[in-house]
Amino acid sequence: VESGNVEKARNVLRKIRGTDDVNAELDDIVDAAQASRNLRVNPWRAIFSRRYLPQLVILVALQVFNQLDGINSIMFYAPQLFEGIGSGRQQALLTHVIVGAVNVVTTFVAVFTVDSLGRTFWMIEASAHMAVCEVVVGVIIAKTMDPITGALPRGATIGLIVAVCVFIAGHAWGWGPMP
Repeated sequence: VESGNVEKARNVLRKIRGTDDVNAELDDIVDAAQASRNLRVNPWRAIFSRRYLPQLVILVALQVFNQLDGINSIMFYAPQLFEGIGSGRQQALLTHVIVGAVNVVTTFVAVFTVDSLGRTFWMIEASAHMAVCEVVVGVIIAKTMDPITGALPRGATIGLIVAVCVFIAGHAWGWGPMP
């Protein structure tokens, strides 16, 4: 319609709707396109106007927080982290596979429950969840890591893996798919 191909648009609507009676819908589309052309507002100026500033700030903040929540570091450095704390190379890679599996499985939790529980619930829950896990990881490392070798006792390593998986789960049902 925007390029002047009204008949082509009519044929596409007929194909999509499965009926020849598309005139009312096509008229609405043509009217909307005409109204859009009649507006003389620059879209870039409009989005940065005072009217849309709160929405713009929230949009940018969500994306910034999504990058700064620590998930990229954990996903990228997990094998090195677990190898560095005394796990063998194979166990470190296996741990990374477990972390990836937790990420995939818990993403489906959000996908299937976001409509019933809502985005706000998941974002708040995930934020609290992830913050607690970050504190737990820090405490485990600070309290049990050997200062000379950097190794952790087996129990602490398992606790660290669990805390990282719980962190990943929080990200996967909150900050990952929601913004």
